[in-house]
Amino acid sequence: MVGVRSVGFNPRSGSVLVEYEPGAVDPNALIDAVAVTAGLDLPDEEVRAQRMHPARAAIGAARGLNALTRELTGGRADLRTLVPIAMSGLAAYSFIVGKDRMPRWDSLAYWAFSIFQTLHASEIADREDHPS
Repeated sequence: MVGVRSVGFNPRSGSVLVEYEPGAVDPNALIDAVAVTAGLDLPDEEVRAQRMHPARAAIGAARGLNALTRELTGGRADLRTLVPIAMSGLAAYSFIVGKDRMPRWDSLAYWAFSIFQTLHASEIADREDHPS
């Protein structure tokens, strides 16, 4: 398998050691290499086709949550705006209460601003190019 250097299986401990080239191997190839080495049945082609990369699953979940947020707010808000607002609220709470369990208020405020600015970069650039 491309990118997989070696796969070792210790039946006594049930451990599997996989040596691979980071970035050069498909995660599904790693799973297949472990399954073959451990003597497990490989999934059929239909299951393989449905297998999703973790990053794609996370992106899909975030998009679904964003769509639900838009629907619940009647299209007035999305996560690009609500997440920084929530972080700003936490910053204010952290400033007032000052609990050690929360991140410092100034860190929360910085990240809220930074995230908002990053997620709204195109709108900010448009406003700078065409001031009202």
